[in-house]
Amino acid sequence: MHKRLDPRLALALRRMHVDSIADAWRALGPVANELGIRPPSYNATVRLVHAERRRRERLERARDAVLAAVIAGRVPTPYELERLVEALN
Repeated sequence: MHKRLDPRLALALRRMHVDSIADAWRALGPVANELGIRPPSYNATVRLVHAERRRRERLERARDAVLAAVIAGRVPTPYELERLVEALN
């Protein structure tokens, strides 16, 4: 069972532009210290980074679907717009 991580770490990771899990782990340590919480373990950082990568992929697919609709000269479907809104959250 994984210990729940502070959601502020996930939000901080969204704003970071890091290339590797190790870079994210090193960058999240000072953020956690500023927030007054324990830094995430390396394994917790792996989970955070993978979740963020999946979120970004969903956002990219949803954005591409809406843009394709607009470029094709049609209004995006409610389904396409719903996927975009879900991906933004």
